[in-house]
Amino acid sequence: MTKSILLIGEKCIDEYVYGTCERICPEAPAICFKSNGKINRTAGMVGNVEKNIRVLDPSIRITTIKNPCSIVKRRFVDTKYNSIVFRVDENDKCDPINYDSIEHGIYDAIVFSDYCKGFLQPQDIEYISNKYKDQAVQFIDTKKKIDNFIQHIDFVKINETEYHNNKDCLQFCTNLIVTYGDKGATHYIDNTTYKHYDTEKVEVRDVCGAGDTFLAGLVVKYLETENIQDSIKFANNCARIVVSKFGVATP
Repeated sequence: MTKSILLIGEKCIDEYVYGTCERICPEAPAICFKSNGKINRTAGMVGNVEKNIRVLDPSIRITTIKNPCSIVKRRFVDTKYNSIVFRVDENDKCDPINYDSIEHGIYDAIVFSDYCKGFLQPQDIEYISNKYKDQAVQFIDTKKKIDNFIQHIDFVKINETEYHNNKDCLQFCTNLIVTYGDKGATHYIDNTTYKHYDTEKVEVRDVCGAGDTFLAGLVVKYLETENIQDSIKFANNCARIVVSKFGVATP
């Protein structure tokens, strides 16, 4: 049976400007970046989650609720060393969600990709998740300080830095998944009960978008198996593949 996802969150444009850094600026302690004219643009943040889900399982129906796309993350890439030199963020905030845009249908999963750019307030997440409690499995990847607004969400995914900034978050959730980059991911039930999942080591080229890929893999595999252990292993592998590629990539 075809699965259906309601995906909610902030979208941006991930832009890569290519060129070389050939000298130091004579007026300031800075490098001079010379563009070669090549620019790549792709959908980022919730757009990247959606793109990864479609790659991993094209049969899934996705309804995406997102902000009008004005946020831009512009990365300048030195092609000689194949590395990002610096990043410029434009329009880093967006307008709040319009509830009239939400299609109140029947979904197998509700997924929040919350980059804390103003689209979703805690009360918005709580309202939407409460509406679908006991109707669909719910996931959230959030950069907010975690408290009661996630009480109806089944699986909370954050990264290592966010976990260190949320030391009391386990009092608000029982299925916390923390990603640790090349060290894998840990599934916390509470402060004393947890299981760690290692990931295979690869040459890391670019970590941009890896968290979005992990979330997509977690959701896709869970809808298939309803097994969180298999889902974390699968998500680890998806993230491992994309960090070995350059740019915001898919498995």
